[in-house]
Amino acid sequence: MPFRPLPTVAALLALAGPAAAALASPTAAPEPAALAAVAQPSAGASAAPWVPPRPHESMDFQVTYLGMTMGKIRLFAGNVDATVAPIFLQAQTTSIFAIVTLRQQLASYLDVASGLPLSGSLDAVEGSYKHTDTVFYDRSTNKAKVREKGKYDNTYLIDVPPDAMDFVALVYRLRTLPLDLGTKYVFRVLAGRDVNTVSTEVLGRERIETKAG
Repeated sequence: MPFRPLPTVAALLALAGPAAAALASPTAAPEPAALAAVAQPSAGASAAPWVPPRPHESMDFQVTYLGMTMGKIRLFAGNVDATVAPIFLQAQTTSIFAIVTLRQQLASYLDVASGLPLSGSLDAVEGSYKHTDTVFYDRSTNKAKVREKGKYDNTYLIDVPPDAMDFVALVYRLRTLPLDLGTKYVFRVLAGRDVNTVSTEVLGRERIETKAG
């Protein structure tokens, strides 16, 4: 099975980016920029230094459809030290209307200096099917070793660009970038055995509410 988040998780990443920016501030929540994927390529994401998350910071989301809660997602940091920032994304369906029960945890171990993932894993239960995928990056050779373990157990060596990241790293990169209206950023994201180009554009600003205010 491919090393990629559930569709509901991928859709929520656009929301998690601005929410993470609000969480990073110790003051009342600002008006974060609203982000959306765009088709055309744009400028690269190198406009600001990466800032690692605080240990144990977290964000919780509900996935709703027609007013019904269909699932929940939690994005949180583990014990961040001087070298590695572990980030976890947990997702699961909760609705009685779900055709298949889905539970998934993505883990991304980010290099504190660069914000790029050193390794990552995906543990997923999709109905009766369980699988675990792992990836290890060799930045010196621009290679990634991907192991997909489910019905079969296969390992692949993938060519990746120097700035390749995963979706979790993308969210935590976005929160450190200038988000002026109309700004566009492009990321190279490894999902499964494929490197995808993900483009973002700042479309506007929204006010959100958090427990901090």
